[in-house]
Amino acid sequence: MEKYVEWQNLEEMGMWKRFLVAFLLATIAVVPCLPVQGVPVFIPAPPPDDHGQNAWPVYDIQACYDPGSGLIRGDLLLAGQGQLTQFNIPANAPYGAGAHLTVQGVWCDGQPVPWDLQGDCLQVTSEETQYTKILHISFQTQVPQKANRLGCTGETSVLAGWYPLLSPAGARVAEVPYGEPYFAEAAIYRVQLTVPCGYQVVAGSSLTGVGHDGDTRTWHFHSQHPIREFACVVSKDWQVTETRAGHVRLRAYADQARTASLATAKKALSFFQTIYGSYPYEYLHLVWVPLGDLAGMEYPGLILLNSTRVTDPQVVVHEVAHQWWYNLVGSDSCREAWIDEGLAEYSTRLFFGGHALAGAGPAPINLSLEEYKNRAAYRLVVYRSGLAFWCQAEQACGRQGLQDVLRALQERYRFQIVRGEEVLEYLRQYGLPAEVEMKFFPVSEAEADLR
Repeated sequence: MEKYVEWQNLEEMGMWKRFLVAFLLATIAVVPCLPVQGVPVFIPAPPPDDHGQNAWPVYDIQACYDPGSGLIRGDLLLAGQGQLTQFNIPANAPYGAGAHLTVQGVWCDGQPVPWDLQGDCLQVTSEETQYTKILHISFQTQVPQKANRLGCTGETSVLAGWYPLLSPAGARVAEVPYGEPYFAEAAIYRVQLTVPCGYQVVAGSSLTGVGHDGDTRTWHFHSQHPIREFACVVSKDWQVTETRAGHVRLRAYADQARTASLATAKKALSFFQTIYGSYPYEYLHLVWVPLGDLAGMEYPGLILLNSTRVTDPQVVVHEVAHQWWYNLVGSDSCREAWIDEGLAEYSTRLFFGGHALAGAGPAPINLSLEEYKNRAAYRLVVYRSGLAFWCQAEQACGRQGLQDVLRALQERYRFQIVRGEEVLEYLRQYGLPAEVEMKFFPVSEAEADLR
């Protein structure tokens, strides 16, 4: 049967053509890549970032997913510079809750290279170089039958953490099922996901087209700008509600109209753009799925909300805030969750106009995920004490002063990863007292002497 691309509308077709032209102009060369499934593939060298500091890695993923068996067969083509040697495999960590990823082969610039997959870490042997190189990883992922961030429930599959993810500076996946046990550098994504006809795919990227071939459909996505990872939902029979906030099209996908939640997300998006800076993407998708004991979960351009619960507007706002604090500005969610989670809570408080300071939890907020021992302890400290820290920072720096700090962080670290010490240094310049810092970030006597 003839293959063709079904453009959603002329507006999207125009957007894709404009982006493609801009993307190609931003690259010096088009680099030939190893063929996938017998089709020659070309992937552009990564363009410079928006601040002219880095060359972004480019993930080009071509995968087929069978919801019936839960099996993903995929090929990951990664174009990048420097160390492309360590990959995190969230599917094989406690996060995956029974998922399992295997690797069939690894090639660098078309040549096979040694590799070693041990649990949730894939090590690849390739030389570091200042020039762009192409890494090809062939993999398969078994998705478990479970309401999870990587799981299938009935006809709905949530796919997050389903492919090898380049490790940021050697950071490993935390060995816990709660929190956000992995994080990533920002990258450009191009993804083609093939699923059986009758299924739809909603992703944290822009849909550029849908190709038909017999009894399957291939959904084509592009991230437009760097994002932390690519997550998507595969399901049937959504009811779609849509609105716009300036250049951003917001869509809600659920079994019923979700106009109230969509309106809340629209207001939050506009509010956070005012205080933190622009939201660069043209899409933001809200999808209701079974999520077990999670109320919601954030991904770049994609917000998951638990379809088995009544949707709390505060959860919607919290997840929208994560588009700035997790995606646009990244942080180490395994060891410094007080940054993204604390700021998402503080941002929610700002949106709803709250003034009461939250009570601090029983432990320091600068612990690793493993040190919290369980989900309840993690949530008590990271969310409640994290909010308390930012409230006390506001009290010390003034609300406008703190907003100046947060806006400066967004401008300086957009598409980067900010470290906790860098955040604290900004706050110190605006008057954060040592006693507040010591309360939430206690140190040993030796460390105190060094300060």
